[in-house]
Amino acid sequence: MLLIFLAMFSLNAVYAISGEEKLSYCGACDSALKYSFCNERLSKWIGIADSIRLGHNYENNWRLSVAKAWQLFRKAEYDSVAYMLDKEIKYMPADSSLVYQMSRAYHIAQLNKNLMRYSEASLSFEEMKVLAEKSGNIDYIAEAYWGLESIARITHDYELARQYLEKLMEALKGDSSYRIFRTYQYYAQNAIRRDDQFTARDYLKKCIGICKDSSIRIYNLPYELSWLYNQLGQVCNTLGNTKEGAHYYRESIVLSSKANMKQIMSDSYANLGIYYWKQEQYDSALFCLDQCLKHMTIPPDRNLLRISNYYLSAVYDSLGDYQKAYGYQKAYAAVLDSISNSEYRELYVQERTRFQTEQKDKELEVLAANIRMNKILLYSSIAFSALVIVIIVLLYRQNRLRSRQKLSQLQKQVSEARQEYLRKQMNPHFLFNTLNSIQYFMYNNDKIATNDYMSKFAMLIRKSLENSENTYTTIKDELDALKLYVELEQLRFKNKFNWELIVDEDIDVLQQKIPSMIIHPFVENAINHGLHFLSGNGKLRIELKQLDYRTIECVVEDNGIGREKAEEIKRLKSRNHQSMGTSMTRERLKILGDEFDHRLKVNYTDLFDANKRPIGTKVVIIMPVIN
Repeated sequence: MLLIFLAMFSLNAVYAISGEEKLSYCGACDSALKYSFCNERLSKWIGIADSIRLGHNYENNWRLSVAKAWQLFRKAEYDSVAYMLDKEIKYMPADSSLVYQMSRAYHIAQLNKNLMRYSEASLSFEEMKVLAEKSGNIDYIAEAYWGLESIARITHDYELARQYLEKLMEALKGDSSYRIFRTYQYYAQNAIRRDDQFTARDYLKKCIGICKDSSIRIYNLPYELSWLYNQLGQVCNTLGNTKEGAHYYRESIVLSSKANMKQIMSDSYANLGIYYWKQEQYDSALFCLDQCLKHMTIPPDRNLLRISNYYLSAVYDSLGDYQKAYGYQKAYAAVLDSISNSEYRELYVQERTRFQTEQKDKELEVLAANIRMNKILLYSSIAFSALVIVIIVLLYRQNRLRSRQKLSQLQKQVSEARQEYLRKQMNPHFLFNTLNSIQYFMYNNDKIATNDYMSKFAMLIRKSLENSENTYTTIKDELDALKLYVELEQLRFKNKFNWELIVDEDIDVLQQKIPSMIIHPFVENAINHGLHFLSGNGKLRIELKQLDYRTIECVVEDNGIGREKAEEIKRLKSRNHQSMGTSMTRERLKILGDEFDHRLKVNYTDLFDANKRPIGTKVVIIMPVIN
C-alpha cells in the first residue's frame, strides 16, 4: 500500500512539474513578444522559450514565431520575415482568447507595415479592430485605428486618415486618458497635412489643455508639451499670426531646455530666428540661429542644418557681412547635396527591399505551382481512363447535336422562305390601298393635295421597297415609313383624326431591329375600318415598350367604331372582297413565333364605355427584337 501511495504521489508531482513548465513556456513566449522592441531582452526570452520547448517537445506557437520574426526584422533579414508571415505564422492556429487574437493581429500588422506591405497590414489592423469592438477593449480599438491611420498617412491618403481618426474620436467619447490626447495630436497633424490650419490650431490647443490637466497622466510630459508649443507656433505663423507664433516658440524653448531635449529646442530656436529675421531684428535672429546650431543633436538633423545655414547666410547678407554670408551659403549648399544623396540612397534601399520581397514571393509561387503540378501528374493516370470515356460520350452527343442543328437550320431556311413570300405579297397589297387614296384626290380635282400626297407617296414607296428587301429592319426605318403612311391617310381624310407615337426610352431605335412591315397592317386596319366611319374626331395611339432585351410590345389603339360595327359595314360594302393585310401578318407572326419559341402573339381588346357602347379597339402585338 505504501509503494502504491508513493507511486501515485510521484506521478502527481510529475504532472505538477509538467504543468509548471508548460506555464513557464507560455510565459517565456509572452515575454519574448512583450520585448519585441528590445534586441537584448528579445533574444534572451526567445532562448528561454526554445530551450523549454525542445526539452519537453512542446509544439511551437504563434507567439514564439512572431517574436522570432521580430528578431529577424531587427537583423534586417526582411525576406525571412516575409516568408515566416506568409508560410508559417499565417497558418498557425489562433488562441481562443480574444486578447491573444488581437495581439496576434497587431504584431502581424506591424511587421507587414515595417516591410512596406501596406495592404496586408491594413487587413490585419481591420481584423484587430473587429475583434476589439467585439470585446469592447478600448486600448486595442485605439491601436487599430491608429494603425489604419498611419498606413493611410504613409500612402498619402490624408482624407481616409481623417475619417479613421474621426471614427476613433466617436468611439472615445467621454474618455479622459492618454488615448484621447494621442488621437487629438494625430488629428492636428492630419489637419496640417490637409492644409486645414484652423483645425490644426484648435486641436493643438486641446492637446496643450490635456497636458496641463493634472488628472490625466501623459508619458514624457515635458517633451510632449514642448513639441506641441513648437507645432502651434508653426501653425500660427502659417495663419499670419507671427507674433503669437513667436510666443509659442519661446514657450517650447523654455520647456525643452529644462528637459534637455535638444532636437525640439534646436527646431524652436530656428523657427524663432526666422521670425526675428523677418522682423529685421538681426541680432536676435543671429542669437537664435547660433543657438540652433549649438544645441543640435549628433548626428545633426540635416534638414534643420540646411535651414539654419540658409537663414544665417540671409542675416549676414542683410547686415552687409558678405564673407560670412558666403561661408554659410557654401555650408547650406553642401548640406543640400548631402540631403539629396541621402534621399536617393533611402529610395534605392526601399526599392531594393521591395524588389527582393517580390522576388521571394514569386519564387514561393513557382514552388507552390510545382507542388500542384506534381499532384496533377500523380492523379493523371487514374483520371485518364475516365477522361477517355467522357470524350467518347461527348463525341456521341456532339454528333447528335450537329444533326439537330442541321435539321433546325433547314427548318429556319424554310421559315424564312415562307416569310419572304408573305412579305412580297404584303407589299403590293399596301401599294394597292395607297393608290386608292391618290385616286380619291384626283376624282375630287384637288391638285395641291394630290401633289402633296404624291410627294409623300414617293418617299413612302422608297421606304417600303427598302424595308421589304429585308426580313428585319431597324425600328427607326419602320417608324419612318409608318409616319409617312399615317400622314398620307390624314391628308386623305382631311385631318379627320389625330395620332401620337410613343417610344419607350429604353428602346434603341437605331440599333434594335424588328420584322419589317409588321406594325403597318394593324395601323391600316385602325384607320380604314375603325376611324374612317367615325362621325367625330378620331384618335390613334401607337406605343412601343421594351418588355425585355428580346421582346418589344407594340400597342395600336383607336377610338373608332369598334370591330363588330366595322365587320358589319365591310360585309355590306364589299361582299366579295377579302382583306389580306392582317391575315398575312398573322401568318408571319405565327412563323416568327415558331422561330422564337412562341414569344410572339397578337391580342385584340374591344373598348366600351360605361353604357357598354363600343368606343374603339386596342391591339397589342408582342414581337421579337434583334439587338
